[in-house]
Amino acid sequence: HGMAKGVGWDPVGRYIASQGDDRAVLVWESREWSLAGRIEEPFLRTSQKTLFRRLSWSPDGQFVCAPHAYKKPAHIAVVLRRPTGTDTSQWRQECDFVGHKAPVVVGAFSPRIFTRGPPAAAEAAAGDGGGAASAAYSVCALGGQDCVVSVWVTCQPKALVVVRDLFKEDVLDLSWAADGSTLLCCSMDGSVAAIQIEPHEVGTPLPPAEQAARLSQLYGAAAAAGAADLPLSADLLALEAAAAQPPPPAPRRAAAG
Repeated sequence: HGMAKGVGWDPVGRYIASQGDDRAVLVWESREWSLAGRIEEPFLRTSQKTLFRRLSWSPDGQFVCAPHAYKKPAHIAVVLRRPTGTDTSQWRQECDFVGHKAPVVVGAFSPRIFTRGPPAAAEAAAGDGGGAASAAYSVCALGGQDCVVSVWVTCQPKALVVVRDLFKEDVLDLSWAADGSTLLCCSMDGSVAAIQIEPHEVGTPLPPAEQAARLSQLYGAAAAAGAADLPLSADLLALEAAAAQPPPPAPRRAAAG
């Protein structure tokens, strides 16, 4: 019911998210191309038209950052969390990135997962279960019609970096280098700028092998191959593993007599 102005693949190939003029984010399940979720509430009060609404998935596929949302009195980007149960329609709002003075038009997650401690500590926490959320996190950049670029960490309520003097007109697009340390930004004023993020500011990126292991833990071995036939969540992965176990032997009856 409106022009689509942003689209993005889930990094493990299960979902596609789109955002458009109908003031909603739609999430599509790629195996059957069926609608898995429609999120409207954070976007209902947006009024200004934008050329695009570039949403972005986190590198672990657990979050999608959707721009052009509004919560009085501020323009925001919302972070939606991937469902963890069998109900794939429950894309709940995890947090808001608040601070821009005009509509946010682009969000871009860094392709790397970060940790504040040594990378091995994050891997160990993930293996223990339940500690991964506090040990590892993602980094997301936003650009808006206020000519401002901001950089956020998913585990912190305030922006890590706010750059106000780069551009004279709207931010158009953002792109991270593969190592997650350099952010390229372009503007309607015709200029391109690079922002360098130092490790002491954002944390230590997980080595590629450990990042791949984290995806395998969340989605199974198929995640490493980028296959679309993936479990919907870690909960379902555990259920599938339990179902694959052989049944316990039947109890033996005592001999009569």
